[in-house]
Amino acid sequence: MSDRDEKRKLREARKEDADMERAQEQDRAPVRKHLQRRIEDIPVYTILEDADDRAFYKLLTQRRARIFEVASITILGVPVTPPELPSPAGVTEERLTFHAVKLVGRIRTVLLLLRETDMYFVAFNPSGDPTSTWFTFDDAPIPTFLNQVALPYDGRYGDLTKLEIGYYCVTEIIDVLSRYNSSNVTVKTNERARVLSCTAVMFSETMRLGDVQQFAMRLLHQGERRCVPRLLDKKIHSWGVYGAYGIRHLSGDHILHAIDKTNIRKLSRGCITQRKKNLKSGD
Repeated sequence: MSDRDEKRKLREARKEDADMERAQEQDRAPVRKHLQRRIEDIPVYTILEDADDRAFYKLLTQRRARIFEVASITILGVPVTPPELPSPAGVTEERLTFHAVKLVGRIRTVLLLLRETDMYFVAFNPSGDPTSTWFTFDDAPIPTFLNQVALPYDGRYGDLTKLEIGYYCVTEIIDVLSRYNSSNVTVKTNERARVLSCTAVMFSETMRLGDVQQFAMRLLHQGERRCVPRLLDKKIHSWGVYGAYGIRHLSGDHILHAIDKTNIRKLSRGCITQRKKNLKSGD
């Protein structure tokens, strides 16, 4: 290869690197715009414990509108959840954004915290007061400005085919999670593990996967509870693969060179205006 060819290839490689850096920075810009420095910056969406399928769908619609705000790209109208930002110091609120779901019961209120890079359920507040203690999964960092205690669980779950979801789930979630406190946080029970899994399916998986969303809404409409079907269990555990395949199928591999690779497994196909509230308002 001649010196001229080598120099040309070097210029092309440098240009490709510069183009990638610009594309990644554009990809991250919506997240930078919505970084959260205090409690009031975290949007909250509310649902009542006796909500039917229409109220649940409204909640999903509001949350999906939020993802459109922080999304870098959409594919066929579906938002791709935002990337994690680089942070040399590793400070959570410099890397990630979150939103909360407020579960309002007749007597008690519980707050759930969802990470927007992948819609994971990462923490909950048993009192409904965001300034009090949040209980977090031990593998899921949350903003440092929130008071927090780690649960003796990580955010993973196993076989969901024996897990019932649907009608009465929100009431049960409020009942079990609201009884957590600093003195009993290390207590492990089957009921707690089951309800934490139910919370993740009802409020994370219904945002990620349209099939799970439809299944949950059908159960709410019919006033029924059913175990997660095996096919849905498989999709839940393989949703990253489905997301990557979906992007490649719909847009071609060339899109992978224009967006941050962290997005590839994060296609929020189930995310379905938004009315913003803040955590401190108590609304």
